[in-house]
Amino acid sequence: MKVAISTDWVIGRDHAIEMLDMLAELYREADLYTLAYKPESLLGPVVERPIHATFLSNKVQGSDEIFNWAFALPSSLKGLFIPCSTDAIINISRGLSHGFKKCEKTPLYTYVYELFWLSRKPQGWKQKLFWSQAKNFAIKEFKKAKKIWAANQIIHDELLAHGIESEILEPFFKVEEFPLFPESVFKREAILIDPGTLSFSEIEQLLMSLEGEKVRLLGNPLPNLDPALFLGTPCAGELAPIFASSKLLISFDDSVFPKNALAMLSCGGRVLCPMDSNQKIYLEGEGVRFIEKSDLLTLSDLNLLQDWNPEPKKLHAHANRFHGTRFKRKIEVSISNHS
Repeated sequence: MKVAISTDWVIGRDHAIEMLDMLAELYREADLYTLAYKPESLLGPVVERPIHATFLSNKVQGSDEIFNWAFALPSSLKGLFIPCSTDAIINISRGLSHGFKKCEKTPLYTYVYELFWLSRKPQGWKQKLFWSQAKNFAIKEFKKAKKIWAANQIIHDELLAHGIESEILEPFFKVEEFPLFPESVFKREAILIDPGTLSFSEIEQLLMSLEGEKVRLLGNPLPNLDPALFLGTPCAGELAPIFASSKLLISFDDSVFPKNALAMLSCGGRVLCPMDSNQKIYLEGEGVRFIEKSDLLTLSDLNLLQDWNPEPKKLHAHANRFHGTRFKRKIEVSISNHS
């Protein structure tokens, strides 16, 4: 069976690329079709195959720049043809990549990781006009899919409002890389901070409020702050012991999927997030508390931890619902049923 994979862009490694890696390992002979591809931006299974991209590869340096070309998205998608010899197309979509030209008989299976019109806001009347056209094109093309999975209830409801039926299938991450260690292996003594998009002054404010605590920050060092506080970008094998030896993760991550927060839960640890976190839909449970951002930045009273002792096994079970086996099985069954 000849399968093709498609996606919005292949520029740098993020969580959506990890999902593509899984498809690439399942369908090793599959060609990849995308709006833009930067060969130097990443390694891994997803790029170990023929990759077909539009002219936007030569126009953009990063994924954010693609949205400056909203006016050209419909024509660029239609300009890239997926051959009729393809038996099925699997698409990991942020809301743009389901409009590649294909034969009418070729079934399209779309997984909606995010919707660009929910997560990004156009600026100025020209951009609003082109984005409106791109959104209308996207909705029209969504309706041509044989099967659509939505990453969460918000996306499901938004698609339904446009007359598009979908089934909720939550994203996965590699839960198996973040085991629940025996309590005797690590002593939970540090507070781990994922600064996300915090400004320098906000990081300083938070560090001052936690004076006297052992604090570690995910990410690379920032000027004028002690570089010993920062962990850089360790691999999963190095991260798991860090999560397991932390008594709390304070996460200001604003990415689409809360991978670090779920990794902390998988290792049996507690998580604090801002009240307005867009990740709440994946995180609500007894291992996560949501607090106003202003209160999180002045978190001098850690008494809240004393009466908050959820069972580590329950926290790991919450994370385990995002195990890749369920996701992979759904995709495989749908494609094999077609054949």
